[in-house]
Amino acid sequence: MLSPDNKEWLDAFIKCHEREPRVLHIGNIANNAYNNAKLLNEAGLDCDVLCYDYYHIMGCPEWEDADFTGSVTDDFRPQWFRLDLGGFQRPRWFSQGPQLLAIQYLHARRSGLDQLADTLWQLLLEESKCCPPVKKSSCCPAVKKRNRCLPDMSWVADSAPLAMVRRLVMRFNWHVRILSQNSPRDAFGYYSKRLLTPKQTIPSKLFIKAAIGFVCFAIRPVFVIFARNDAANSDSDSDSDSETENMVPNTAISNFKAQFGERNDQLEISDVVPYMGVVPDLKQLFAHYDYVIGYSTDPVLPMLCGTPYFAFEHGTIRDIPYSNSVQGRLTALAYRMAKHVFVTNFDCKPSADYLAPGRFTLINHPYDEDHGLAVTGSQAMRKELVADLQSSFIFFHPTRHDWVSGTGYADKQNEIFLRAFAELRTSGVAVGLICCEWGANVEESKRLLAESGCSQFVRWIPPQAITPFERYCLASDVVVDQFKLGAFGGVVFKAMAVGTPILTFLDVERLSKQYPVCPPVLNCRTQEEIVLAIRGALEHPDDLKALGGASREWMKRHHAKEQTVNAQVDQFRIHMPHSELEFSKPLPYREIENGKS
Repeated sequence: MLSPDNKEWLDAFIKCHEREPRVLHIGNIANNAYNNAKLLNEAGLDCDVLCYDYYHIMGCPEWEDADFTGSVTDDFRPQWFRLDLGGFQRPRWFSQGPQLLAIQYLHARRSGLDQLADTLWQLLLEESKCCPPVKKSSCCPAVKKRNRCLPDMSWVADSAPLAMVRRLVMRFNWHVRILSQNSPRDAFGYYSKRLLTPKQTIPSKLFIKAAIGFVCFAIRPVFVIFARNDAANSDSDSDSDSETENMVPNTAISNFKAQFGERNDQLEISDVVPYMGVVPDLKQLFAHYDYVIGYSTDPVLPMLCGTPYFAFEHGTIRDIPYSNSVQGRLTALAYRMAKHVFVTNFDCKPSADYLAPGRFTLINHPYDEDHGLAVTGSQAMRKELVADLQSSFIFFHPTRHDWVSGTGYADKQNEIFLRAFAELRTSGVAVGLICCEWGANVEESKRLLAESGCSQFVRWIPPQAITPFERYCLASDVVVDQFKLGAFGGVVFKAMAVGTPILTFLDVERLSKQYPVCPPVLNCRTQEEIVLAIRGALEHPDDLKALGGASREWMKRHHAKEQTVNAQVDQFRIHMPHSELEFSKPLPYREIENGKS
């Protein structure tokens, strides 16, 4: 998977340090961090993912790699334990949960504290079962410590005494971390708030929660002693760390003024202070890694910790850094201060030119293009779809429904395809359609189809996890994406990877700046073009089949996992954390400046 130069570097690193390079990935929107870490781990690096206070189905490993049965009732807090995951188990390098708990798990794991790590891992799994999601503040993506969610205390209903003792020990470890690192005032306010706004209404459970919470608060000095005697936390209370933490707001403010002096919305101390509660925990965690990659807006965290980092965008820098908001100001500064920026959306290149001039690389979305080769069951699915939709030609349109101006993002223009579909169907062409029921304008889409008399030829399904998504692609004749932006993302490259033809709009001129050959698709932008392209495909089915084969071939040549991995390892070689390790043939800086991977 690695290029010869990168393999040489990796071997030299391992020989020098007697371990693989360690990389921490922070944030996991659309599973980009999970997929990226998985690919880098396969290439011989040692990666962890910190996915804090974020539980959306599309940010979970199960969504990516489990061929599960059953439906997810809450997209924002899926309870995977209720589903048959086909034997899939979440990898231990993926830490998802409340911010402090997720951080402390990785810290224990990297510190060699195996027993504590096992305890915290079990707590993370329990959190995924019973805790409501902790919503991030609109003005502060980093959640304050006093707002972190307590584990659910429903364990007291267990009848097995040994299970109760075991979980009591786990809860004790959790409260050690919570109460030893908050001021008495914050701790008291924390437990009081939890008591006054209970989630459960059962008096017995409420009483137990309140009793345990206030007993823990009363014996807080004991927790502090435990924490201070724990070697894993000995550095967090040092004077030097306190001094550094106090410097962070002023440093960020002065950096913003120096980098963006022309902006009217200057960074203020009130923008930065809410992040300070988590800085000591993060600095302690970052010390275990050679490289830190922050995704989306999360590069803000290593920036505020004074830790060198890379930034990874997936549309993030299209608009966010320019908004008059706390998130906008901090995101702009985080991308400006990053060692290097990985840009996955070619339409964000002008923004990268401004925020990270000469310090960015255009790369592919992290994805294993061979993921769908083992998927089975598509032929049976197609037979059932053809019968149910009274069709001989099946469209799969998994894209978010956002096309009505003034609502949602209005960035997909689904209505162009839906009207083309209706025109084809009402003219006697036996086409059927599968749509995913998500986005701000699902009802408008359903109304448009109903008014055209085509509802009976459309099946609405929930958003699909990757394996069933691939199965639907294989069962369909054409996969349909968006008709506005001219860029492409997960829908396109995941369908191309299994060899299914794509119908979408691509801006060929802009894409040519990223790829030597434009992806082979049915490239349409208007209703008329779509109707004409589909009629042509129906008249020449061999051409459509060839297009599918060309799609798969294009993925192997231009969107392969090897390219994504090597583009990042190239930068790891350049930005070495250890000066004593020499490596040969560094990547010429000129190529990076030009945005080439």
